[in-house]
Amino acid sequence: MKKIFKISLWIILAMYTLFALWLLFVRDRGSSGLSIAQHFVQHSNLIPFATIVGDIKDMLAGNYISFYIRNFFGNTMLIFPFGLFLPVLTGRYRSAGRILVLFVIIIISVELAQLLLRVGSIDTDDLILNVSGGMAGFGINRLICTKTLDNIV
Repeated sequence: MKKIFKISLWIILAMYTLFALWLLFVRDRGSSGLSIAQHFVQHSNLIPFATIVGDIKDMLAGNYISFYIRNFFGNTMLIFPFGLFLPVLTGRYRSAGRILVLFVIIIISVELAQLLLRVGSIDTDDLILNVSGGMAGFGINRLICTKTLDNIV
């Protein structure tokens, strides 16, 4: 039973990973015709919290509320399943420090890949929200799921 459960979790996480990669790289076909430098200039934010603060101001003004909510929760929840399941699936990521470093490396890699492929935007706020969501998943794992899932796996 434990082995089947663990294999099932790996399959679910792999399927979710493919879905997340589709969202990040395929759904938005990119800025055709722009060089990497032009894409960076037009589609980047390197100032922490600038996008988040701007989105909050726009929402308070009543502009594009559903878009900003979807963007905020989408970015926050993107890495959440990894924080929830990786500590269960592998002992290597049971410490907050290790999983935090993993998430930062993954998200920086994704942001750089988006730049090189000229898809999406390069935004420090994506890093902040993605990592926060992953750490929230990790926190829930540590608070609620540890004893239950560790006993099954």
